[in-house]
Amino acid sequence: MLIPVMHKENGPELIDVDDILYLTIYKKGISIHTAHNVYEPLTTLEHWLKLLKPNGFDNLDRSNIVNLSKITWFDPYTNIVFFDGQQACTVSESNIKKVKHLKRK
Repeated sequence: MLIPVMHKENGPELIDVDDILYLTIYKKGISIHTAHNVYEPLTTLEHWLKLLKPNGFDNLDRSNIVNLSKITWFDPYTNIVFFDGQQACTVSESNIKKVKHLKRK
């Protein structure tokens, strides 16, 4: 199983859980140790965005990262994108261009 981690020099990446030797608490955080590197868990949306952007994710507001392929429609009056079901996310004015083509007809 692959898990997302942060490498201090390389940024976010995926490592195989079988490569982990141990986890420890270090400076009020968790350190993940393999035979050759030490990693930290991803803790910010910025780190998650760097990892997920190649898979079709993007930020639509400073408080979210969205899988753009899962959006079913965009409401331009409320600046909200909707997914199947009841889930929804806000879209900032500066990011409307990313979803305006998804307006409900």
